[in-house]
Amino acid sequence: MVCCLNVEIDLRIGLVCRWYPPEDWGGVATYVHALASGLRDYGHDVTVLTSTLDKSLINTEHFENQIRIMRIRRFRFPWFVHRLYMIGRQATSVTQLAYNVRLVPVLRRLVERLKLDIIEYADVNGEGAFHRWVSPLIPYVVRLQSPLFVLEKFYTSFETMSSYKLTALMEKHAIVHASTLISPSRSMAGIIADVCGIKVNQIRVMANPLDPEYLAPLPASREFNFPPNTVLYLGRLEKRKGAFVFAEAIPIVQRAVPDGFFVFAGPDRHSPYGWSSRAEIEKYLFDKEVPADRILFLGQVPRSKLRACYSEPTLVVIPSLYEAYPYSVIEAMSCGASVVASDCYGIPEVINHGVTGLLAKAGDSADLADCVINLLRNPSRRHQLAVAGRKFVREECSPRRIAALTTQVYFETVRDYRSKDRRIQNRVNPIVS
Repeated sequence: MVCCLNVEIDLRIGLVCRWYPPEDWGGVATYVHALASGLRDYGHDVTVLTSTLDKSLINTEHFENQIRIMRIRRFRFPWFVHRLYMIGRQATSVTQLAYNVRLVPVLRRLVERLKLDIIEYADVNGEGAFHRWVSPLIPYVVRLQSPLFVLEKFYTSFETMSSYKLTALMEKHAIVHASTLISPSRSMAGIIADVCGIKVNQIRVMANPLDPEYLAPLPASREFNFPPNTVLYLGRLEKRKGAFVFAEAIPIVQRAVPDGFFVFAGPDRHSPYGWSSRAEIEKYLFDKEVPADRILFLGQVPRSKLRACYSEPTLVVIPSLYEAYPYSVIEAMSCGASVVASDCYGIPEVINHGVTGLLAKAGDSADLADCVINLLRNPSRRHQLAVAGRKFVREECSPRRIAALTTQVYFETVRDYRSKDRRIQNRVNPIVS
């Protein structure tokens, strides 16, 4: 394969991630899906190696929209194992270790058969920890999203019910030994550099790509028929996502805007005390005398209805206490929503305060309420923010744009990796500049 920095090239790329649609639509899975689509459109041969709980799909290989998808078994302990004393705390990490080890022979065969040029892993769960046993000839990239050793401090033991120390070791090993690191935000790059002892200028920064479906025209129907002055929170009902901050802001907003309507859209999770977050929020709002008919809990919203859910409310709030580069923000902005989000970590790198959205102090329910009230009372400003936000996201997070930037990084990584070792250069087809 002959390539040059100044021309478009075709690479054989492996994207390895335990999560992938349609079984999973979390942030990491959404990223891999969007990147795979962008790289395919850019002319590369893309293979995604992922996992499945569907017995009919285990060890299968097929093409989805010209992307090769391979699925291996995802093992899970029965729910009661996680409740066992001591053993249950380690069950998640042991499961991930077994999965990472099982990846090695699968990837080795894949590299030999498809002649892959480069492999990209997500940082979460350290799936690239054993890459050196896959092939010494293939460099690998780690995309920084939010490894568990970063996220763990935002959760209590009641929320996670697991220990991630073993997983953290695998994540750090994969990061430290990667040929290249890519981060969606400068904030994430700084965190990883500090924790892993890496120079921050060695980490490439580029935005997360928007999933292609969000580039299509918005649906015309009103799926949810939200009333005027609807404020939507879309995310898991948990502390880190800011569900309790939003709940505390609701009574303040409701007093200022009596016809405000507040929607929680997302699955319930354990609260910091181990109870149902939804139950605690409902009790709090009842105690604050917020009318029950002004609150709606939608639960998990199907992927097919997400765009309608983002586009129909008056505004969307993302009050997270931590986000590297949140898909909830860029998806909402792409759908033309006015967005109020926290001013923490990677979010200010997405939202330009007062231009593409509003930023509230993280964890400050009063400041969040002030921002929400401001926009509910000012339709023209909401419109300006929505238009600017939609334009920004569709330009900066275009899958084609991110694929072009990623291609450049991949090529430089392969070239530099092969040029460091003459033995490797002589055993593979060299890339010629």
